[in-house]
Amino acid sequence: QQQQQQRGTRHQVYISLRHSEARTEALVLQEALQAQGVQVYMTEAESSSTSSRLVETSQVMAEANLVVVMGTRTYGLKTESRHSTNDELEYLKSENLPFFLVKMCDRFDMPAARFVFAQPAHWDLWPVGAALPPQVLAGILGELDPTRKTTHIGAAKETVI
Repeated sequence: QQQQQQRGTRHQVYISLRHSEARTEALVLQEALQAQGVQVYMTEAESSSTSSRLVETSQVMAEANLVVVMGTRTYGLKTESRHSTNDELEYLKSENLPFFLVKMCDRFDMPAARFVFAQPAHWDLWPVGAALPPQVLAGILGELDPTRKTTHIGAAKETVI
């Protein structure tokens, strides 16, 4: 509890995504969260990473109350970029950061993503290209503020990871 209060003094939510697959949806989510008064951080496109941006990103990710993972098919792919979702996935796992998985595909291509997200405690389904499901926003807000928490977690548990 105390660790949660120390996190996120600037940004409550860090959105982790593959920009080429989920940028549109991430921007919609960012706007919806900000409309609820939530401070949100989202990186620029993967290719624009600099050394100072990497330091800032890792610090914000570590201090956020919640990392929201936009779990698209190739989330966790190691790319030529200096910063990728592979790096974020490894950091999420090694630091045991609190996260909410937004499942946006039938199955992850990357074995590491399938491993880390095999049994996520908090997740919901949002197919790429669909409108923001209200339960995704409600689930994230519930993770940030337990008094808003609903009993709905995971719309389709039978979905293959």
